[in-house]
Amino acid sequence: AMCGVGTHQPYAGSASCIPCDPGFFCPEGSSAQLPASCPAGFYNGNASTTLESLDDCVGCALGSFCTGGAAQPTACAPGSIAPSANMSACELCPKGHYAASRTACEVCEA
Repeated sequence: AMCGVGTHQPYAGSASCIPCDPGFFCPEGSSAQLPASCPAGFYNGNASTTLESLDDCVGCALGSFCTGGAAQPTACAPGSIAPSANMSACELCPKGHYAASRTACEVCEA
């Protein structure tokens, strides 16, 4: 029998499907559980606790970073910026510049 989304069947010939464990996702017809984690720079945008598909991974917004896995976006700390989307870490402003916002550095006044 073909297993539905959220279940898997590791044993060939068995009629029943086993529910996916928390922290894993099982696409339709899967024989194994896949780790429910998004790559760095992305986060699980699904409101449910478990990722059902990597299609649910959403890019991190400007001004925040996403370490990947189960982590949700984190705003950049003061003095650091995320000038583009999908960043896995914030960047510090170069010498002589300050973080005017969480997305842009500006030159310090002399």
